[in-house]
Amino acid sequence: MKPKFFTQKKLSYSFVVVFLAAYSFLRAQIVQSQTHPRYNVLFIVVDDMNDHIGFMGSSEVKTPNMKRLLAHGMLFTQVYVQYPLCNPSRTSFLSGWRPDHTGVFSNSIRPSTVISSNVKYLPTYFKQFGYDIERYGKIMHSRFENDITWDFAEPAEKESTDEITSTSTSGPFPPGTWWVRNNTDPIYGDERMTNDLVARLQQTQAQPFFYGLGFITPHDPFTPNLEYWNKIGDPSVQELLPQDVSGTTSPGFKGNGSENIKLPTTPPNDRNDVPSIAFSHVQTIKPPDDWRRAIHAYDADVAETDGQLGLVLDELDRQNLWANTIVVFFGDHGQHLGEHEGLWKKNTLFEESLHIPFIICAPGKQTGGVCSKLIEIEDVYPTLLELCSLPPVSKIEGSSFAPLLSDPTLSWKTAAFSQVERIVSGGTLMGRSVRTKQYRYTSWSTYGEELYDHDADPHEYTNLITNSAYAAVLKNMRTVLKNGWTKASPPSRDSLKYYEDKDGDGFGNPSKSIISCYSPTGYVTNNGDCNDNNALIYPPDATITPLGNLDICTTGSVVLEANNSSGFTYQWKKDGAPIPNETRRKYTATAIGTYKVVVTDSSDCSRTSQGVVATNSCNLISSNTKNSLVELSNKLSLYPNPSNGNITVIYHSSTTGKVSFKIYDLRGKIVFNSTNVTVVKGSNAKTLNLSNLAGGTYYFSLNNNQAATPTSFIIIK
Repeated sequence: MKPKFFTQKKLSYSFVVVFLAAYSFLRAQIVQSQTHPRYNVLFIVVDDMNDHIGFMGSSEVKTPNMKRLLAHGMLFTQVYVQYPLCNPSRTSFLSGWRPDHTGVFSNSIRPSTVISSNVKYLPTYFKQFGYDIERYGKIMHSRFENDITWDFAEPAEKESTDEITSTSTSGPFPPGTWWVRNNTDPIYGDERMTNDLVARLQQTQAQPFFYGLGFITPHDPFTPNLEYWNKIGDPSVQELLPQDVSGTTSPGFKGNGSENIKLPTTPPNDRNDVPSIAFSHVQTIKPPDDWRRAIHAYDADVAETDGQLGLVLDELDRQNLWANTIVVFFGDHGQHLGEHEGLWKKNTLFEESLHIPFIICAPGKQTGGVCSKLIEIEDVYPTLLELCSLPPVSKIEGSSFAPLLSDPTLSWKTAAFSQVERIVSGGTLMGRSVRTKQYRYTSWSTYGEELYDHDADPHEYTNLITNSAYAAVLKNMRTVLKNGWTKASPPSRDSLKYYEDKDGDGFGNPSKSIISCYSPTGYVTNNGDCNDNNALIYPPDATITPLGNLDICTTGSVVLEANNSSGFTYQWKKDGAPIPNETRRKYTATAIGTYKVVVTDSSDCSRTSQGVVATNSCNLISSNTKNSLVELSNKLSLYPNPSNGNITVIYHSSTTGKVSFKIYDLRGKIVFNSTNVTVVKGSNAKTLNLSNLAGGTYYFSLNNNQAATPTSFIIIK
């Protein structure tokens, strides 16, 4: 859905201008919420998830579902939180204000006691425009969830983290504490929240939704389920595993060894050149074996989160909610895993604590892309408003990065700013850090400074403060920090556009024959003028719903249906060219190509839909093989996936012949091989019995002795 925008007549009397502005804003809220549906928002936040994951370079952590999510959106590789602690960070991205503005510097401060009652928390603002807002799991800091009034929320604020996680022991826990659960009961926090959200998505949605899903699994102590522990580590070595914080074991409770887990390559005496105030917790040095197991447990927690994410993605796939839903997935801050000579948890100004994974998927934007521009967590608020065409909120301290979703190469922020509070003699001190593309500089006032060159030292092992070769860099970074975030903001975006008054109705300034309007990214005019609704302008929505399979190999055609409303007219296009005489709401596509529809309303305002691609797998099959099969992965489906053991493979063949099915474990070993399976021309379906495979993730490949389909993931529960 494209953005809407406001227009305002240029009148001479100030009170009339003020009246019109107020009228426009009020009417916008009513019209937008009642007659112009918006994109849905699925807002997924993960507790304590650092960048130690597969798609950001850690090969030992398998996250296939996060990779699935990436296929629908864009990965931002340099996203930073402004305060690396749960309550301050979440308060910031939900309010759009930085910690200095919120006044929330710890997990013990209730936001509503220090923030103005006029704050517009992100979900609440969406509710103002007709959204159903619901929470599943942790979105604000758990103790303060009721600072936001949701239409539905679980768990209730009074339920503690322990009450929803089925852990047998309450905290606090020493740094790096871990054990392994042998529990598949869906009452466990993340499983319960995921199942309930999926069930909600399966219900009729009467209005656009903003659903928050909060995963708590990666938070310390690290307590993965055995199934996910065994997705990491060395399966050739089976070890007894502790089942609770006291280290209780039982003879049959074994899992993968941890010898192959990589430890951080922290150099000896790494702390010697760093101010002691930089470290937030007591130093905890673990023996290498226990250190590896703690990291193993954390990695398995991340894999477990990935498994829950997969259930949500399956439902998005089943309903094709990608066409009208924005999905944002990120961590609230990072997590130390023993780096810097025994540093655990968070609340530091090091990279591991501040840097987070961040994926956003938005209809009509780039998919499978990567953006390396600097982003701050406050930027999420204005970005979602712009993508959903909601009016901006004044005094927001982030910058919408929506333009980067279309062009990730744009000039952008020059720095990201973070802070933490420390107790010192005589009171408190605010440590402040700034991250540019290459450098990090941190100031602890009179207690010391830090400077790191990320090109040469990505793990921040060598403090360059006393290195004379970096004197000019140090001077510049001090200036960047002193100037603050406003001086590092992206280049300004001129939102005031001018359009000719071609229909001559005098709207705007008649002497210049122009109209001026606030025009967010994506607005397209019709002949330069679309203003017959006086105060507000709303080009119509334009969407296509396929009423059948877009692969027309077996059916020969697919019916495409445009959205409907009173007074709409249509013009269908194929590969960019208008199709003669095809002006009805439905069009039957019989040839491969990209189809779009131009929807025009009764005010002659038009919008063109996103394209849908009709394919014909029969035509894509090579003619020089006896048993040709489609080699494109989107011509093969596996269902259900995840599976309890039986999974159906659906695929196409151009002739009768033989194929084989191969399934590999994550080490590349063949664990299932079915050969000489007869196929017929056209559509084929084969059910495979995989009940003898252990629960986990596998690779699937279909081979016709000439070529194989790209590998696909199978998850066995």
